[in-house]
Amino acid sequence: VVPSGYKLVFAEEFGGSALDRGHWCTRYGWGGGDKPQVADAQCTWLDAGGLDFLNDEQQRYVDVNREGRSLHEVSGGTLRLVATRTRANDVDAPYESAMIRSKQAFRPDAKTSLYLTARMKLPDVRGSWPAFWLIADRKADGTSVWPPEIDIMEGALNEVEETSNMVHM
Repeated sequence: VVPSGYKLVFAEEFGGSALDRGHWCTRYGWGGGDKPQVADAQCTWLDAGGLDFLNDEQQRYVDVNREGRSLHEVSGGTLRLVATRTRANDVDAPYESAMIRSKQAFRPDAKTSLYLTARMKLPDVRGSWPAFWLIADRKADGTSVWPPEIDIMEGALNEVEETSNMVHM
């Protein structure tokens, strides 16, 4: 549904049987971490790679886990982001998981407003932290924008940081 006065500029219904790499990157845009499994110049900054974790996360973002399973499952118009405990020998990050971020940058200005919508089913798994963020792009000189994100929704389930306002409106 496109509200009156708005124009649709991006839509993803997850058709087909694989993630559309024309629309999505599968790691953060900042440099660091292991080399991405799927090379894509649009998903990296100055050949720095795509960061495969942030802060103290106990997983690494990958496309395919160590057992060979794709962690971005597309079927029936649904994208399923999978997490697996497949790095048992890594005490800092025993999990591998999926994430996506749009290749397209959306920049409102004084004459343009944005309308965003998403349908999500959150996992009921202790330790998970699903989120829907707007993340700032880099400035033209390559420096980061701060703050780096606007949290639309976070659904922490770790019995430590979840709060009554984790789902934002």
